[in-house]
Amino acid sequence: MKNFQSKLQRLRKAGLSQTDIAKFLGVSQSTLSRLASGKTKTLKYEVGLRLDRLARTQTLE
Repeated sequence: MKNFQSKLQRLRKAGLSQTDIAKFLGVSQSTLSRLASGKTKTLKYEVGLRLDRLARTQTLE
């Protein structure tokens, strides 16, 4: 499992919806769903930075 998929799973377990996470990352909910399921294998650098920031604010790291 990719590191970003693990972060997405932990954010979901922390109570955030896919819609909330997607809004913060600046992507659609369907894009986030594909990332979480592994159907999309890569993400843009900027999206990765936002994901790291969100994970830090949720004290996941």
